[in-house]
Amino acid sequence: MLLAAVLCAHLALASNQEPEPEVEEPDELVGKWPRVFLMMFENHGWNQIKANSYWRAISQQGLVLTQFYGVTHPSQPNYIAQIGGDTFNCKGDGACDLNVSPHLVDLMEQKGVSWKAYQEAYTPRAGGDCAPEEQQQRLYWRKHNPFMSFTSIRSNKTRCQNIVPATQLDADVAANALPAFSYYTPDINNDAHDTNLDYAGKYLTAFLQKYMSEPNFIKNTMVIVTFDEDEFLESNHISTIMLGPFTQPNTTEGTKYTQYSVTKTIEDNWNLPSMGRNDKTAASFISAPEAARPRSDNDEDSEWEEARLSEVLPRRRHHTHGPVGNHGAQRRHRQMQH
Repeated sequence: MLLAAVLCAHLALASNQEPEPEVEEPDELVGKWPRVFLMMFENHGWNQIKANSYWRAISQQGLVLTQFYGVTHPSQPNYIAQIGGDTFNCKGDGACDLNVSPHLVDLMEQKGVSWKAYQEAYTPRAGGDCAPEEQQQRLYWRKHNPFMSFTSIRSNKTRCQNIVPATQLDADVAANALPAFSYYTPDINNDAHDTNLDYAGKYLTAFLQKYMSEPNFIKNTMVIVTFDEDEFLESNHISTIMLGPFTQPNTTEGTKYTQYSVTKTIEDNWNLPSMGRNDKTAASFISAPEAARPRSDNDEDSEWEEARLSEVLPRRRHHTHGPVGNHGAQRRHRQMQH
């Protein structure tokens, strides 16, 4: 397929760039990966993702973490878990206002690690304050922006300056001003929540085509593409793909990871202290590129044969967007299971 072929060419170009001279800065500022770009997608499990041609082409360009799991349902607590190392008893998609510390922003700022959250279809308030409410267009959803859940972030105007519309990414790349840690949330269509894996796969392919061959984006950057949760049919088994100059194409690594592993990996990358929550015992995937192995022909045949089984699984119904989010269909599904 044309999109997959072009993606391969672009990613190969990015991964084969000549190594740049090392920048002499303190370890906590540079990190093992000087920059991490985390990108979130929605509501599809491991077998569904493997069975999709767009996502298969993307995964073959990097390292796939084959045993990655969401920590709960529905969406929002998984996002909060990444930033706070806990769900803090947030059990739904309605507004969770958390007066807790520390969180990742606290830890990063204490070490001088720059960060920014790029949110598609998000509009901050006039003057730069955070906009904790939903947006009129209903393409941006607060439940997919975990930074808004922490009162010490959203009530701090300086920190709010780091929660920006995703359109800011082009300007930051052009100015070579990408932060050390970027958290990117596509809108409710592009992340596969209200659409499907084909739609999101086309979107991600175009995104990678645009940015992966851009030196100001990919130089010294680990790109992590993951999902929040599965479709309630695969024990919350999801897919995580690592891309860029620190990975080898068509490789896998099989340690069991969860959303708390995101927290732990960010901590390890910049030598940040532990929050002492679930991050303390979570497995870090900081060494996954070194532990990865090439996917053999037999492995791939077996994996993709298994993936074809997902074609007969029912598609998950789209969430309904009421005042408290999308719990109704999920509760009905759990009641049927029990």
